[in-house]
Amino acid sequence: MLELGQLNNKSLFRQKLISSTITIVFLIAVMGIASLFAIWKMEREYNQNLLKVEALKNISEQLSLAQLNLKSADQEWKNIITRARDKETKIKYKSLFEKKVSAFQENLENIENDKTTILAEKNITNLKKDSLIIINQYRDLLSEYSSLSLTEGILLDKKTMGLTKNIENKLFIINQEINETYFALQLKVKNDFEIRYHQLRQFLILVILFALFLSFINLFKALRVSSE
Repeated sequence: MLELGQLNNKSLFRQKLISSTITIVFLIAVMGIASLFAIWKMEREYNQNLLKVEALKNISEQLSLAQLNLKSADQEWKNIITRARDKETKIKYKSLFEKKVSAFQENLENIENDKTTILAEKNITNLKKDSLIIINQYRDLLSEYSSLSLTEGILLDKKTMGLTKNIENKLFIINQEINETYFALQLKVKNDFEIRYHQLRQFLILVILFALFLSFINLFKALRVSSE
């Protein structure tokens, strides 16, 4: 009878041990699946937000280039009216002027085609219209500028002085707004990622502790049964 009781105790011990092992395996499996899903979701959201951050950065770069190209176009205009004393020089500076104007307009189109921020798109559309009016003013004045005299050039310079200043200021303001949005979103992405990472880590720690706790309980019960 004693031997039979020992066999029963051993059998119960094995059952408890198997039950404990199954519990641990099950919890590890659940933990693994839940963790993989959480990591996948976290990575997807992070990548989506990263694309928005990158898009805002590109818009800011295009705005900076637009400001630079507009200033360069303005400078080429001044070169035409103050330095072009012959037709060849006039053609040279006019070509450089049109090149900078094209680069400026391309910058605005790149921003307008990017649908990341409605604010930039709306403002840039209006800015394109305003800048085109000013650029056409330059072109109309240039077509009338035929004498190539220094005196006429100085007069034209006074007429057109500060024409592009309003456009440059608007570009600067839009760029500031985009940069603020860019840095705010960048910080939000970083903070959200850290929060999600800590939540996932805490979840894993809790599941592991819970699995260890159940294993300890089952093992304790099995040892108590085997000792009886």
